[in-house]
Amino acid sequence: MCYATLLASQTSYVISALLDVPLSRLTMHAERLTETSNDQLHLVMNVNLFGPFYLMKAVIPHFLAKPGEATGQGTTAKLPKKGTIVNVCSVAAVHGAVAGASYTASKHALLGLSKNTAWMYHRDGIKCNVVLPGSVNTNIMSNSGGGDHGQFVDPIGGAIAGQAHQYMPLVTAEDIARAILYLAGAESVNGAQLGVDQGWMAS
Repeated sequence: MCYATLLASQTSYVISALLDVPLSRLTMHAERLTETSNDQLHLVMNVNLFGPFYLMKAVIPHFLAKPGEATGQGTTAKLPKKGTIVNVCSVAAVHGAVAGASYTASKHALLGLSKNTAWMYHRDGIKCNVVLPGSVNTNIMSNSGGGDHGQFVDPIGGAIAGQAHQYMPLVTAEDIARAILYLAGAESVNGAQLGVDQGWMAS
């Protein structure tokens, strides 16, 4: 099943999409670095980092091409709203205890890319923010081998990551969607990371 939405107005675009991937194949491995294969690393980076990278690279030129109001010379001049990007990251972007090496590295990289984009294009009226979901109520863990489908590829890594998830409250896809909509509409928020984790990161 594939979902894609394009919300457009006179001054901004917000794009969000879910790739056409069978839900039964969505997994998150909890492997340690020494147990991470090259294929696994490349696969996770392709989905979690290169996917958003190339999407932003394709969209930003359209934002830059849109006519905007004069911003003035002062540093406090109001910038025209020309584009909004919201990347879905993870609490694994700021913590090392909740996932495997490849997933954690990919989300750290996406957070850094988002912050760099926010600053590099802020004078063009382009915003880039991220949401950091915690443990989401899906079947991803059972698909990864942590439930009824056997063991993790790296049982030790799975057990270590499971200790963090044991105390992490579940959130829903609807919770994440509301956070994305908030960031998309918050005109003065740029380069922010919004946790959607029931306060787990504050513990």
